[in-house]
Amino acid sequence: MFSTGLLVLTSPLQTLPLRIAPVLSSAAQLVERTLYVHLHPGLNLSSGSQPRPVFIPPVVDLSTLITRLYNNAADVCGHLDVRVLLTNMRAQPTACSETTSPNCPFPTPQPLFHCPEVVLTDFAPQDPHQSHQVKQCLEKYTGHCYVCTPGISSVLLHPQLVKLLENRDAPKDDEGPKAEPMETYSDVVVGGTFDRLHGAHKTLLSISCLLANRSGSGKSSIAKQLEVLGAVRIDCDKLGHEVYQFGTEAYHKVLRVFGSGKEVCVVDAAVLLEAGWTDLVHEVWVTIIPEEEVMFSYPQSAITQIEATLG
Repeated sequence: MFSTGLLVLTSPLQTLPLRIAPVLSSAAQLVERTLYVHLHPGLNLSSGSQPRPVFIPPVVDLSTLITRLYNNAADVCGHLDVRVLLTNMRAQPTACSETTSPNCPFPTPQPLFHCPEVVLTDFAPQDPHQSHQVKQCLEKYTGHCYVCTPGISSVLLHPQLVKLLENRDAPKDDEGPKAEPMETYSDVVVGGTFDRLHGAHKTLLSISCLLANRSGSGKSSIAKQLEVLGAVRIDCDKLGHEVYQFGTEAYHKVLRVFGSGKEVCVVDAAVLLEAGWTDLVHEVWVTIIPEEEVMFSYPQSAITQIEATLG
């Protein structure tokens, strides 16, 4: 058994809702605490070339799938903390920064609250002899998206799914009708008590993320204003969270460079608390941004902020 797992779902959106229950049931036999779910419908792990993650546009079928997934999780694997990852679920941006490719939601591997020890998938190789190749491809794909345990294990759930679906009418993997896009909004207000997250909370937050086409908290704008006044600004989103782990070479370089010669250094980090970096700074500033200012925030930061709440 593994404590934390990552489930990569590759089946078409139209057929996934019917497969969710057996997939989760199969995954629950291998993972005992946290199961992250990464959606990439149509991902081919046996094409011979290494696939890359892409943005998944928000469509009605996607919201239906997420709702069904959390409902089924409560029924078939209630002991698991299931979390749908949303970083790659948004319309492809029309403009990207110099550090990202036009259709790449992961410029650097994203750290999760719990580091995955095993990656699972519902992908079914046409040739059973391709299993080893598919597993290698899956592990590389996962490592490009998320920070995982070194030497992460991989499991193809297809053999178990065949047994679980024997007594059911197995859905056909056809494309079906064209997916209906979701209407998105500049402002989405979410209300509720979130002191103890359960499946309904996760569904509400996830759908809210899909409906919102932009978000922002104002911390980057404030950091840039302080930079104009002479402060040093470090954009940790670009540098990557893993670079500055305690005790690494980069960690000591930061202390040597910014510990002398500069009176003020501003650390611009989205997950400062989660990364455990509070001991590196003297003060932590919390920003409260007016609603009208949200319209001018950076669209590249959408989804990541609220996913951090779930992850």
